[in-house]
Amino acid sequence: MPTTFAEVPFFRIAVTFIAGIVFYQYVAEYDLSFYLTVAALVLILGFVFYKRFGSVLLPGVVILSLTFIAAFLRADGLSKTDNNLHFTKLDCNQYLLEGRIKEVNERESGMTIVIAVKNAICEGGRIRSEKYNRGKILITTRGKSRLTEWIPGTEVRLIAEVNKITPPANPKAFNYKAFMARKRIYHRAFVAEDELEIISTDKNLFQRGIFVFRRAFIENLKNHTHKENTAGILTGIVLGDKSLMDEDIHRAFRDVGAAHVLAVSGLHVGIVFSILFFGFKKLPDYATAILSLAGIWAFILLAGMPPSAIRAGTMFSLFSIGKLFKKRANPVNILSFCAIIHLFIEPQLAFDVGFQFSYLALLGIIIFFNKVNAIIPCPHPSLKIPRDLISLSVAAQLGVLPLSIYYFNQASPYFMLSSIFSVLGAYILLCGGLFVGLMGFIFSPLAKLAGYILDGSSELLSACMLLFTELPGATVSELYLSKPTVIIIYLLIILFALIIYKRIRNYQPLLMLGFVFFLFSGFSTKQQLMSSNAVYIYSTGRALLVDVFSPGKAMTIYCKNLNEHSEQFAANANRIAYRKKHREQRRIKTDSLSNLHIIRGAAADIIICSHNAFPESLIKKQERPFHIVFTHFIQLEERHKSLLSERNILSISSAAGNNFSVRRSLEQLAKQEKINFYNTFHKYHSIKNF
Repeated sequence: MPTTFAEVPFFRIAVTFIAGIVFYQYVAEYDLSFYLTVAALVLILGFVFYKRFGSVLLPGVVILSLTFIAAFLRADGLSKTDNNLHFTKLDCNQYLLEGRIKEVNERESGMTIVIAVKNAICEGGRIRSEKYNRGKILITTRGKSRLTEWIPGTEVRLIAEVNKITPPANPKAFNYKAFMARKRIYHRAFVAEDELEIISTDKNLFQRGIFVFRRAFIENLKNHTHKENTAGILTGIVLGDKSLMDEDIHRAFRDVGAAHVLAVSGLHVGIVFSILFFGFKKLPDYATAILSLAGIWAFILLAGMPPSAIRAGTMFSLFSIGKLFKKRANPVNILSFCAIIHLFIEPQLAFDVGFQFSYLALLGIIIFFNKVNAIIPCPHPSLKIPRDLISLSVAAQLGVLPLSIYYFNQASPYFMLSSIFSVLGAYILLCGGLFVGLMGFIFSPLAKLAGYILDGSSELLSACMLLFTELPGATVSELYLSKPTVIIIYLLIILFALIIYKRIRNYQPLLMLGFVFFLFSGFSTKQQLMSSNAVYIYSTGRALLVDVFSPGKAMTIYCKNLNEHSEQFAANANRIAYRKKHREQRRIKTDSLSNLHIIRGAAADIIICSHNAFPESLIKKQERPFHIVFTHFIQLEERHKSLLSERNILSISSAAGNNFSVRRSLEQLAKQEKINFYNTFHKYHSIKNF
């Protein structure tokens, strides 16, 4: 564990590189004057720094400044090239697209295919410009009878109406648009399976061969195991493919904090590397290194080249090469060097959840592994590898725990205990799964015999995970951490590690100050939310759903045809942020005039009227300013619109269930009165501090 920045130069460069990317992400839309102002401030600060410290630190400052600028320009260059040459610049209603398949994912009722566009032609053969031939598109098919034909590298042609991927319709919901944008995919199209035409399969034979081998490998796992759920667990652990897993078993792994064994990462690469390294240990050092590295990269190719596995493979490769040449490298330097390379290739990875989890997991291993490993006893030398793997898993989970709570709003208090069983099970099933999948090509009877052992092992592992879910408090849900709080936690972890490893007393006051600030920020955020007034009208399609948050209370107004899944999908993330479970709760079903709702605020009111029951008498008596919400209206009479125009209305919202004519009338009325109009069919609307 390094204690000074002088020991980890690549760490400083990596942090600066990430800062440049983040800076570009948030200021990309600003004009030249903004950048000139920033440059002037940097020069002024540089001059002050030079006067204060002299030229001793000047070379380092210059290198870091150039790194920051390089990251900014790299992110800007890729984004502008991608946007300026994107095929949608043709601005067509319908496109004839030609491109190469990059990624194929099987879904329950069809497939999703990512295609890198090579040529785009407008409807009717109008070609506006030949230069617009960049970009990717997500294709969703309604069927999968031709699944075996869709192989990465295959060139295809299709005619499709292209639509932008839309942002989330509800607050704090998963942002699929941003998720796909990090892969530089901004558009999608829905086509029938027979509308995809294969042009060529001859190109990129290596990628095609790997994909075909992977499918045959999965078929071997299916054909040589005998229990219903075995193949699904094996493909999850060996290849990270969870499409065959039973949903209850998958949820159990997720709920008890063991889902990391179902995503190919450093743990899996480490298991494969340890097997190969000890298997070839008696060979010369160079042969051991070459064969071990060839083996782990073959495994990474088989797993589909997930970023976390690539990162782990790169690190193992650098460690092995360093050991071969009798050089000892700092793990933080290697980690940082890998991050710089990955971010230079694709700067958007800095905002990718998988990238963040991968590197923070390794940071957790660097900080916590030795301490955790010292706690776990090892009564026999043969148990050293399993103990090391368990320590590795626990340390990695400690590293990603704050980030996991930030993204998924839940954690399991048993994650350390479940790691013991999940890692041991993953070790057995990964080794066994690779054996069965490969032996199926060579000697099927032996693969079938090994399949019986894997049946029992996978059944025992899934039973353990399901048992953990039955324990009291197995999953603590509805947790919430803000982004600044997560950053503070990781800074505190690093300071804590510096103190623990080197007893650096100078940092102890800073750690205590950070801890106090963390407690204060969490308390103040909670108090601010708990004491505020807010109304959220969610976008659910055809059913009304409204949450009213007031100090210490939460009220839900909903329509009778709203189902539980739609309610959870629309409102759950926002309710976690507002700590709904800590408030006094009330639920009201609305379907008639008797359920007309008036929400009184300090400065204004909110009136919710439904099912053609216009509150005429109430509106006539209303003297305070108010927001009005309409839901399930079939018609709106002219006298009602005239009455509304005479009142002090602050905004008009069209919620679920209104027909088109009502929505249009309300929009016209809002435009006439020069007030805001909100249509929650497409996006939620919130009214705060009213």
